[in-house]
Amino acid sequence: MAATPTPPQDSAQRIFTVAKVYMEKYSEPGTVQVTFYESARFYKIEKTNPKYKEYVTLLKEAIKKQKPVRVTLKTRDSDIILVVKSE
Repeated sequence: MAATPTPPQDSAQRIFTVAKVYMEKYSEPGTVQVTFYESARFYKIEKTNPKYKEYVTLLKEAIKKQKPVRVTLKTRDSDIILVVKSE
């Protein structure tokens, strides 16, 4: 099986290992916060995202299985996650 290519640093895509998914009561209203081992930043998924529940489930599964995920951010420097995919 071929390895998944690493996205370029100027891309809005990143490959991260999920550290923690914070429950809604610990996040900003209307969001769930997520942290990754590779970054000291807090990222968030907005509840208005049509795939919000699916993405939160994918992130929680990634923690259990200790598998990285590929996330697409709103912009390169954004903290808003638009897409989550299993690696």
